[in-house]
Amino acid sequence: MKVKAIVYSKSDNYDGTTYQLVKIKNKNCFSVSNLDECPEDAVIGRDLFDANDYLNAVEFGMKLAKQGYDGIEVENKESDE
Repeated sequence: MKVKAIVYSKSDNYDGTTYQLVKIKNKNCFSVSNLDECPEDAVIGRDLFDANDYLNAVEFGMKLAKQGYDGIEVENKESDE
């Protein structure tokens, strides 16, 4: 079985991709954005992917594996937000 992940991306003509949101099973699982507007916010635990985020991702993957999922199907969409 494959779980479907949808990656919503927001882009502009100047900076390219500026924001991405990953949804799995209709749940917001992870998001990233450029930090050029407020780089002082780029600290561990606030805007940067940290050790707890990594462990949460591993735990989520283990739960999916227990449910019988063994792959990921990725769909990319432009965000309307």
